[in-house]
Amino acid sequence: MLAFRWLTLSDFAVVAAVLSLVEIVRALSDVGAEGILYARQGAPHSMISILVKRMVRFRLTISLLLSLLGMLICSLTLSHHAAYLFLLPFVGALQNSSFYFMQLQRDFKKISGLVILTLLAGLSMIVSAYLVRPEVSILVWLMVFPEIFSAIYAIFLTRRHWREILTERTHPISSVRRLRPYFLPSIGVAFFVILYTRLDVTLILPLLGPVAQSSYSAAFRFVEPFFLLLSLGSITLLAELGSYDTQSSRTYAKSLYARLNYASFSSLILFGLVAAFLLELLSAKLFGYPDDVAWLVFLVALGIPIKLTNTFLTSLLQRGGRYKSVFFATFQTLLITYLLAYVFGNKFGVEGVVVATIVAEFLNCIHQSISVRRMLASY
Repeated sequence: MLAFRWLTLSDFAVVAAVLSLVEIVRALSDVGAEGILYARQGAPHSMISILVKRMVRFRLTISLLLSLLGMLICSLTLSHHAAYLFLLPFVGALQNSSFYFMQLQRDFKKISGLVILTLLAGLSMIVSAYLVRPEVSILVWLMVFPEIFSAIYAIFLTRRHWREILTERTHPISSVRRLRPYFLPSIGVAFFVILYTRLDVTLILPLLGPVAQSSYSAAFRFVEPFFLLLSLGSITLLAELGSYDTQSSRTYAKSLYARLNYASFSSLILFGLVAAFLLELLSAKLFGYPDDVAWLVFLVALGIPIKLTNTFLTSLLQRGGRYKSVFFATFQTLLITYLLAYVFGNKFGVEGVVVATIVAEFLNCIHQSISVRRMLASY
C-alpha cells in the first residue's frame, strides 16, 4: 500500500505480481490443511489425532518444496530480489500449524502474546518503510521479516507439540494415500478461491496491461486486510463448531443459520457501503491514491458483506463434511468470475473486472445458502 506511492510502475507491478503468485502457491502448499484441521479440532486439551499429525507433516513437506521451486523460477524469470517472497508459503505453514496447536489447547494467553508481538514487528517494518522508502530488495525483506519472526516465536511457544509431530515416523506414500480423500477437495477449494481473487496477475495483467494491474493491485491490497479478518472469523467459527460433538454442532449450526435473514443481510450491505466510502476517503486523503485508484478501492470494498456471508456459509458446510458442495460452489464461482471478468474487462476496463467479481460472489452466496439449507434440513 505504501510502496505504490514511491516505487516505479514497473517495480510495483513486479512486486504485486510476485506477491499474488506467492499467494497462489501458498494456497497449493497448504494442501487444504487449514479447514481440515479446524473442522476436526476436538475438545480442549485433547490428544492430537493421527490424521492431524499426518496432515501437518504433509503440509510442511509440500510447502517447503514449492517455496524452493518458486524461488528458483522467480529468480530466473522475474526478479531475484522479489524471489525471497516465495519463503512465505513455508513460513506460513509453520506459523499456521503452531497457531492451530495453541487454538487446540485454548491457550489464549499465548495467542494474545503472539499477536501483539507480531503486530509490533509488522508496525516497526511499516514505519521503517515509510521513513526509508526502500527499493525492491529491502522492501521484500521488510515484508517477509514479520512472518519469519512470528513463525519462529510460535514454534517456540508450541515446541512440545512440534516434538510430538516430528518424532512420529510414518511412511510418506502411505500417509498421502490415506489423506487423499481429505485434502483433495480442500486443496481444490483453496486453489480456486485464490485464483479468482488474484486476478491482477492471472487476468488483468495479460488482458489490460501493467498500468491496470498496478491500479487493481493497489486497490485490492488496500482492502485486503478486511478480507483477511473475514478469513480469521471463518477459521474461528470453524474451530468453535469443531469443538462440539456432532449433535451439538448441528444444533449450533441451525441456530446460526437462522440468524442469516433479510434484515441481517441488509445490515451487512449497509455496512459494506459505509466501509467502502470510508476506505475510498482514507486511500485518497491519507495515502494519496489517485482518484481512479480510490474509486477502485470503493468498488472492491463493496464486496465485503458478500465475502463475509460466503465465509460463514462455507464454514457451516465444512463442519458438516460437505466438502464436495464447497468444491463445486467454488469451481462454479471461478468459472463465472473469469467469464464475466473477461467480458466486462474488455468492455469497461478494470472497473468491469471488479464488478464481475462482486456478481460472481453474489451468485456463490445464493448457491451456498441453498446447499446449507438442504444440509440442515437433512439433520
